[in-house]
Amino acid sequence: MASVWDKAAERSRLYEVADYERAGYRLFTGQVVSAHDPATRKDYFLIAEEFREYEKVFDPVGVRLRHNTEYRYVVAQPRHVLNQNKASKTATLMVLVLADIYHRVRFKGQEGDQGEAIVELPDLREAFQGMTGFDFPENKGDVRALLAEIERWGVIRLQDSETDPTQPYCVMVHPAISDVVTKEWLTQLEGLRKPVDGSIEDDGEEAGHEEADDVSA
Repeated sequence: MASVWDKAAERSRLYEVADYERAGYRLFTGQVVSAHDPATRKDYFLIAEEFREYEKVFDPVGVRLRHNTEYRYVVAQPRHVLNQNKASKTATLMVLVLADIYHRVRFKGQEGDQGEAIVELPDLREAFQGMTGFDFPENKGDVRALLAEIERWGVIRLQDSETDPTQPYCVMVHPAISDVVTKEWLTQLEGLRKPVDGSIEDDGEEAGHEEADDVSA
């Protein structure tokens, strides 16, 4: 049986069928591919060139693709997410906080040339505690592990701090976070805040209320 990418490979003359398959798998597992990310740059251009074909491949398995041509990235959004893949409550809170920070940066016109927002760790700590009412993880390893969990969705990347050399890294928030975490999803932050009376909700309860609203890939 001929691959769906045979014709694309013939048109390209530069790439083989396996290249198109790998690009699709990278998008499916990583959720975001970007022209400005060295790790996914090649995948982005392959997918952008054959975007309609990738839509046809992804749609039957319930995944919608969005192509932002301004900032040159593609997002894969699953319409249905298995419960066991849902993010932890802490990761959900952190994603919501990062998304809120990103929207504020965009509103003020302070985003970077590629639409990104840079967040230093002290600012992230202050925003997390102020918005959620929960303490920011004290252990540096726990913080990095939490951000690494979110990084796999393609909406952030850890990088060296350019403004504060005392910090081990800062967080680059990718503009794709606007596609993955919608304004409607951000309204869930209010329900996830720590109660004013100081009582703590059951951490075993899944953070996402609807499968379609889950951000995990």
